[in-house]
Amino acid sequence: MNFLPKESIVGEKRINKSPSEIAREADYHKRQHGMHKDFSTEDPRQNKVRKETARELKNRKNRESKTRSAILRTDLSLLGGSISLPTGLNEYIETLVQSEKFGVSDCDKASAIFSPTLKTITDLPIGLLTEKECMLPRALLPSRFSEILRHCQRMISVSGDESYIAYAVAGWETCSVDRAAFRKVQVTAKQNASRHLDSHARALAQIEADHPKLFEAILCGRHKTALNLLSRKTPQLVLKPHRVRAVIAEHGLIYCLHDLQLIAARARAAEANPFESLASSTMVQLKPENMANQSRRQAATLNSLLAQYTTLSEELGGKPPPEEIPDGESVQFLANQVRYEAKTRGTDLLSHRLQVDDLVRFMRNNTLSKSQTFLDIVGQPVSRNGMATSFNALWFSRLSATQTVSVAILRYLQAEKTIELLVDERDPRSVRPLREHTAMPAYDLSTKAPNTIREAQDLLFMLRQSILHDKDFTAKEKSVWERSDREGRPPIKKAAEVLKEWGQREMGADKGSLDDAGRAYYLLDVIPEHRLAY
Repeated sequence: MNFLPKESIVGEKRINKSPSEIAREADYHKRQHGMHKDFSTEDPRQNKVRKETARELKNRKNRESKTRSAILRTDLSLLGGSISLPTGLNEYIETLVQSEKFGVSDCDKASAIFSPTLKTITDLPIGLLTEKECMLPRALLPSRFSEILRHCQRMISVSGDESYIAYAVAGWETCSVDRAAFRKVQVTAKQNASRHLDSHARALAQIEADHPKLFEAILCGRHKTALNLLSRKTPQLVLKPHRVRAVIAEHGLIYCLHDLQLIAARARAAEANPFESLASSTMVQLKPENMANQSRRQAATLNSLLAQYTTLSEELGGKPPPEEIPDGESVQFLANQVRYEAKTRGTDLLSHRLQVDDLVRFMRNNTLSKSQTFLDIVGQPVSRNGMATSFNALWFSRLSATQTVSVAILRYLQAEKTIELLVDERDPRSVRPLREHTAMPAYDLSTKAPNTIREAQDLLFMLRQSILHDKDFTAKEKSVWERSDREGRPPIKKAAEVLKEWGQREMGADKGSLDDAGRAYYLLDVIPEHRLAY
């Protein structure tokens, strides 16, 4: 059975429309352009406006609910016969999820993240946006000044936002530009900050010429190795050791800015659709409750089908097979999908009856998810309230998208002040003892306000424009220098409160449970210590 809708070809034929059809079209177009007030209906025959009836209201609500829907993808690969059933089913599901989550194999993750052809950081699958630990592969090392400069710019902003790149570099301790100057003499401040990044790239080009192994260690994020190579004083370098050490510290901040890009892009993906092509949605924000309800409905359908299915042995034992497909729009649609796909693939479903019987028995006796949390959610009633309002909130201690990015911004601004301390701890020539916690010290807002708050507001504004695109951001067309003093202050204030509560981040805390604050802290933090550990 072909369930696909037939196309209607009009060509040049004129279509005569009734007055009611004209009214419905006018109503539709007015609502589309936000011109229709009170959802009233204009009747062209009476030339007056009337209130919509209860039936019209119900129909409109149904139409609107369909335009704000979330749909889980139906995978029909089982019909291809390439999966070993039933034992290979769990493995196939795991492979499918990992493929959608990362898009590449483990060995290709870093190559995808640092690909010079990547147009924007948001093009990466959501799984790769969690891979802060990845370092630049040797195969992607840039060479000579122009390539090195372009690489550094992309580490800060893949899309090449020049204002954001300059403003980020202006905060480095080694840069002579004050971020406050951007509001007074923006062009000059931007040029001077860009020149500082140029000098960083020129220094790296000189190191490449003098000491290729040291150059590779710095660019590839192995900064402990770079410090060890520098301490050996061979071969001879044109740059002084203190300048090379400053370059290592600056490149540590460049990696932190890359962390910030990934965190902001993940926050956006979590709002829009964290399931990649496993789900589709027409909503601006896909909420956990939307997907939970979809999963509950599909789980109920699956359980109903498994209960009603009659295996051959059950049929011989007296259980009557269902005479027709069970009622329900979703079941009928699924049946049509299966028939159409089987016909397309040339698969005779009846010839695989015994294999399907084995699959049904397996699914009746085994859960297809390793997550008990997911199973608990699916087992609850549809439209159950109490879930987190967003996937960011679900994953990161009830924080919103802007609040999660604000946490990362505040920690990056702290990294600008503490990177020298962290480098000093790993420098073999330093007498500074290595702390027990090699991550950055606990956040202390009192030593950094008010400049930090203003700078955090600026960075958040620019990231909302270039990456986050959250639904509450209403200043998309404004310049960051035109923003109000309050713009971005609430999420940054909340982020500062959370950081104060979290205190010192523990090393290796990223493996905790979904509701573990330590796990959320690690996933939202920049990690300069990771580059200084290798």
